[in-house]
This record gives sequence, structure tokens and C-alpha cells, in this order.
Amino acid sequence: MMNRKWMVVVLMAGVISILSAQVVFAQPSEKRKMKAEKKEELKKEHFEKMFKDLNLTAEQKEKMKAQKKAHMEKAQALKEQIRAQKDAMKQELEKNEWDMNKVNQIHEQIKSLLLQQEDNRLAGLLELKSLLTPEQFVQFHKNMKECKGEFFKEGHRSQEKQGHGGKEKFSGQVSPMEE
Repeated sequence: MMNRKWMVVVLMAGVISILSAQVVFAQPSEKRKMKAEKKEELKKEHFEKMFKDLNLTAEQKEKMKAQKKAHMEKAQALKEQIRAQKDAMKQELEKNEWDMNKVNQIHEQIKSLLLQQEDNRLAGLLELKSLLTPEQFVQFHKNMKECKGEFFKEGHRSQEKQGHGGKEKFSGQVSPMEE
């Protein structure tokens, strides 16, 4: 019984530490804002180059733009919901008396939203693949690898630099060709 209480205390202390660190690092400095703007500019340039390299038809371009817009809207909505749930968790854990039912409920909501986020990423990739010819998809994959290399050269933090193994692709997607 005592071990379980200590385990809960240690677990919650870890969650508080993680949430506190997120708040500190979430404060964008002027330098981070500039890097983010440069990254956005590089992304824009990359996508313009990719559209040209893929030799898309007018119909494919329109479908891809619509697909990207819908995908990004859903991704943004999920990101905001996750952020709201993390804020709710932080507020709950900052209280002197924790309502473990509420903590567990919020935790389950966060896990569910994270799964939805991954489902959205996969659905976006599958939809994109359905819009492209097999040759275009191979070129798309090649361009994504090049894009990842460009971000390394520009000094942007990447999944590999953060110690996550490097299987993640641009926008967090794992290519089925690497699995």
C-alpha cells in the first residue's frame, strides 16, 4: 500500500516536472521566433519546388491544396485540444489536493487526442498517396528526404538531434518506404 502511494507521488512529480518544462520552453524568444519564421520560409520554398518537381496536373494541384488545407485544419484543432488538456492537467496537478479521477480522466483524453493526431497524419499521407502516381510518390518521398537534409544544414533541431532515432519524417510522418 505504501509503495503504491510513493509510486503515485513519484509519477505525479514527474508529470508536473514535464508540464513545467513545457511552459518554460513554450515561451518563444525573439531568436526562436526568427528561427520559426525562417523555417516557415524554407518549408514554403520546399513545397513550391516539390510541386514543380512532381509535375502535377492542374487537377492534382487543386486536390493537394484542398487536402493539405483540410489536413492542417484538423491537425491544428487537435493540437489546440491537446494543449487545452495539458493545461487542465497542469492546473489539476498544481492543486494541494488532487482529484485522481479527474487526473486520470484528463490523462485518458490526452492519450485519445494523441492517437487521433497520429491517425490524422496517416490518413493525410494515405490520401496524398492516392492523389499521386506511383512515380510521383517516389519523387515526393525523395523530396521529403532532401527537405530533412536542408533543415539539418540550416541548424534546425530535428527528431534525430533530439534523440528520437530519426525515423520521423517531415511533419512527423514516417514513410512506409522506411518501415
